[in-house]
Amino acid sequence: MLKSVRTGRDNADQLADALALTLEEIRAVLTPILGPAAVTALYRRCLHLCAARHPCFESIHKNEDVSMIASSVSVMLAQLSSTDDVQLGDVLINTFYTLLASLIGPPLTEQLVGDCTASARARNDQQGDDT
Repeated sequence: MLKSVRTGRDNADQLADALALTLEEIRAVLTPILGPAAVTALYRRCLHLCAARHPCFESIHKNEDVSMIASSVSVMLAQLSSTDDVQLGDVLINTFYTLLASLIGPPLTEQLVGDCTASARARNDQQGDDT
């Protein structure tokens, strides 16, 4: 989903919308299976892990009422450069995917949320190949 969004300040709203849609798709897939409390707990853990590497996530993680709604992430991304927008959106999606895979296994994670997270994971793999 995030793959189709180009960098540039003019497209910041598109990025935020794409991230919100990706998070909503993940939430919609997982909530009937895991329940809303478990999905929220996974999301909070994901934000905690992201905040450890990227301090800009701390303000979202500290909010005690965090549920899997992208509005707070969108506000944070709006304050950053367009390159950071894409990178941090991908960090959030990839961290959530990795966390979920560590709990239920990679095959089931791929089956459940693979389509939602494919573009962010592809960019992450490409960056790993570049280094």
